[in-house]
Amino acid sequence: MKVARERDRVALARRVGLLLSLVLALTAIGGVAPAAAQSVEPGDGADGEEIPPGELPKDPEVVEVQALLDCSNMTADARAFADDGKLCDDTRRLTADEAAQVSPGMAPGGTVAPLDVRWGNCGASHIYMWNRGGGRAGTGWGFASILGTVVRRNLVVRWANWSRGTGGSFVDSNWMFSSVYGNSRSFTTRSGSVSVWVTGNVRLVWGGTCVLLVPTDHGWVS
Repeated sequence: MKVARERDRVALARRVGLLLSLVLALTAIGGVAPAAAQSVEPGDGADGEEIPPGELPKDPEVVEVQALLDCSNMTADARAFADDGKLCDDTRRLTADEAAQVSPGMAPGGTVAPLDVRWGNCGASHIYMWNRGGGRAGTGWGFASILGTVVRRNLVVRWANWSRGTGGSFVDSNWMFSSVYGNSRSFTTRSGSVSVWVTGNVRLVWGGTCVLLVPTDHGWVS
């Protein structure tokens, strides 16, 4: 019964998600996460601090990209569920830019996903940043699944101050039970040109895995 209910939830979510899919089709894929960020030095307060709800922006300019269902790496049970719900029927090859954005370790052999690995539409992930002043960058991120409930998220939010060559990260990994999620953090980046991005994957209740296509935002912090 529980599997049947989840299948019904997925079917409904897919219908509701048709509009989202159309929007995603028209949304430009975010740029590849800056490779140079691996060479930056940790900054002060690199892992950030919580932001009081009253200090969050009311209408942030959100950068949104697609999240992908990994249809090539599934358990037998997850594959049966996906086949029953035709979740991988509309899969496609990744473009070179998309493949470069998939988190290393999610593809076979721990390398960047090859172009012939097949993926389905899983929903969307997003990120945004704003200048909080005092050398601080506010950052919000999250995702929405159209293929059912998420039971585990494994995300890493990163920032880099290109003016100073510093950076930091925040691990956002935990169990959960929802199809939507959002969080925020304030990073002490100091003044300069700053980028923020989020990588990782989420696990669905029926066993599927969705991979984020690295939404990225940029701005100036004073």
